[in-house]
Formats: sequence, structure tokens, C-alpha cells
Amino acid sequence: MARARAQTAAVAMLLLVAGCTGVGGGAKFAAATSPDAEHFAGLDREVVAEVMSDPIALERLGQEADADRESMAQGMVRNFAVCRDAFELYARWITTGEPGSLAPLPVPDAPREPSHGSWPGEYARFEAAVTSGDPDRLREQLTANGACGQWIPARPNDASGLTIAEAIEAGL
Repeated sequence: MARARAQTAAVAMLLLVAGCTGVGGGAKFAAATSPDAEHFAGLDREVVAEVMSDPIALERLGQEADADRESMAQGMVRNFAVCRDAFELYARWITTGEPGSLAPLPVPDAPREPSHGSWPGEYARFEAAVTSGDPDRLREQLTANGACGQWIPARPNDASGLTIAEAIEAGL
């Protein structure tokens, strides 16, 4: 997966340099993915900066229609924050035997739909895995096909390193 992330990084950078990212071209893409954009207000600035420099996130955002890009970008920031928090909770849980609790769901100041409407349900699934008392449920939530752990780096700002799922499979 780390190799695939590196290849994706190369493709994303080529698209950005060429200015042919998704529908609407480079200017609209750049406006939607700028860490200083107003749609990121209220979200953790470090997570925003990380996501907006992640090659897979940029590639996915480049494929999104202009009308949906801000919503998707907000959702990705929330996804990175919640998924990484759940990963850190999982690592503590299997080490200490105590599950702890998730940080509150991040909420942007100016939520964009449809991502905003879907996040309470996504977050509830993580909470249910934690409150189940079974760390394997949270592990499944983080490693299943299509799960956030399949593409989000285990360590912040380490896009070429292990994903969360890979780190879990490797024994943390």
C-alpha cells in the first residue's frame, strides 16, 4: 500500500502542476483545497493542512465535481481526525485493556452537505464499536475493505508510510 500511495502522489502532483484537476480546472480546485478556505473554519488546522497535502485526498478531490468538492474536503478532514483518533484509542485499548472514549466529532463552522449529514451516523458506528467492549469490532471498523484505515496514514503527515490498516495488521 505504501508503494501505491507513492504512485498516487506522483499522479496527483502531475495533475496539480498541469492544472487539469477534475471538473472546473486548477483554479476552482485550488480554492476548494486551500487550507485557509472558509469551509475549513472550525476544523483542526493541522489536520486540514495534512489532508490538503495528502496525495490520495488530492486525487480524490480532483475527481469530484466543483459543487461537491467543499463537502468532500470537509468530510475528509473529519475522516482523518476520527479515524486516527479511533486508531490511537484502539492501540491504547489493546495495550491497557481499557477502551477509553473517542474525542468529540469535529464540526466545521459552516458545514457543507451532503458530507455533514452523513457524519453523525459514521461517528456513531465508531462509538458503537468502542462501547461494545470488544476491540475486534473497532479493529474491523478500521481495517475492513473501504474503511478509513485502508488509506489514511497511521502517522500524521506520513503519506508514504503505513496506513492505519497496515499498522494494525503489522501489530501496531
